[in-house]
Amino acid sequence: MIYTLVVYIYAFILSLTLSLLFTPFFKMIALKFGVLAYPHKERLHQNPIPLLGGSAIVISFYLCILINYFILRFIPNINNLLPEELIPYLYGALKTMPQFSVILLCGLLIFLLGLMDDINALGPKRKFIFQILVGVILYYNNIRITIFLGEGIISLIITVFWVLAITNSFNLLDNIDGLSSGIAIISSFMLFLLCFQGGQILVSLLLVIFIGSLLGFLRYNYPPGTIFMGDAGSLFIGYLMSVLIIMSTFYSNGSISLIPFAAPLLILAVPIYDTISVICIRIKNKKSVFTGDKNHFSHRLLKLGMSQKETVLFIYLVAMCLGMAALTLVQTDLKKQLILLVQSAGLLTIIYLFERVKNR
Repeated sequence: MIYTLVVYIYAFILSLTLSLLFTPFFKMIALKFGVLAYPHKERLHQNPIPLLGGSAIVISFYLCILINYFILRFIPNINNLLPEELIPYLYGALKTMPQFSVILLCGLLIFLLGLMDDINALGPKRKFIFQILVGVILYYNNIRITIFLGEGIISLIITVFWVLAITNSFNLLDNIDGLSSGIAIISSFMLFLLCFQGGQILVSLLLVIFIGSLLGFLRYNYPPGTIFMGDAGSLFIGYLMSVLIIMSTFYSNGSISLIPFAAPLLILAVPIYDTISVICIRIKNKKSVFTGDKNHFSHRLLKLGMSQKETVLFIYLVAMCLGMAALTLVQTDLKKQLILLVQSAGLLTIIYLFERVKNR
């Protein structure tokens, strides 16, 4: 177990180091070629900010995977340096490279979609159509939500909807410095703990690499941020979170359990809450749900008098509390799982009522 943790730490440090190096590099590139987020009524910053932080996240993540893939594939006697319990999982992962390659390829496509949108706005309809196609590709490559559903049209619809919803929820969450990447780190860490406890080595390793890539970027994006991830980063983060949740296994025995449904929802409760609440506000105000505004969770907290740092820390704490509830689910019976769900829903309701009273 100790040697396995050493491998995780190595993967984390490698991806973190790459991200810390690439983020300022892409900041320089963005400034040189004018890929900037300019001040706008829907944004909080007052000066142009470089937009290519998402490239640093993505390249750090992929490069870390590639480096270790070539180490496993081409360095002789590497087995002697690896923990024995890891070897079956890692070489099993090499055998599933066709499916794994589809996940990585679709991630690159989502990243390129966001990058094109950062450079020249594509509009929501084009992005939605493209994301739906990615969801369909994943489904037909056996990356799908099937629990209690089997295979078929319902599974296809739910898989595509899940990928679409979570991908865009992190995109919507990227409305204040340090928020989308920070929440992704917290969500990924909670998911890592669940997967690690369940012996899901490959997903755990991917999550560790992902966390390192995000944390290196957050070093430069935490308020006041000097670089933004742009749609290229936020869409990729949402896509990868949705896929890693699908790859994770929460159902381990034949007993009745809420874990398969509740754990992902609690882990991603903050982006889901932000998306649902802002859509409801836009509908109430008779505006298009695709129209940007300052009615997000973070914006509403800023209106209450919080600073940007206080707002980000507050939302981090909410995500941590709900994520820890997800961790507790796996150690309890059905009755206690229901209590945890009601308690988590109560926490979000308290926040919602607090916002309404203060605004009124």
